[in-house]
Amino acid sequence: MRTIFALALVACALGIPGAPRAAELTFAIDGAVEYDSNVFRSKRDEKDDFIFRLRPWVKLGEERGQDHSYTLTYALPAEFAVEHTEVDDVDQELYGTADYHVNDRLDLYASNAFRYLRSELR
Repeated sequence: MRTIFALALVACALGIPGAPRAAELTFAIDGAVEYDSNVFRSKRDEKDDFIFRLRPWVKLGEERGQDHSYTLTYALPAEFAVEHTEVDDVDQELYGTADYHVNDRLDLYASNAFRYLRSELR
């Protein structure tokens, strides 16, 4: 899946004929820190820890088109604990949307999402 996404980005960047032209390419990273008093969700032996969350993502799309617009977003959310490395995790998320304005009475819209989340903290 990553290979297909990378090839699509390269095709857009190089201007290969037939490849969709991106109006915007956005790279960003989100982050958070959390204190958890019971990391493993156990009733007897509670362990506490600080969890660092990072979510780098890239978004490819044209959201302001007159008749059509599209977005494709790929993210790699990661969680890292300070003391308990068993909790560390890296997941994947892929979101896509497309919108087509046929006429004043008809708009077509499609969206799909793929999430691979193994984390126990969600």
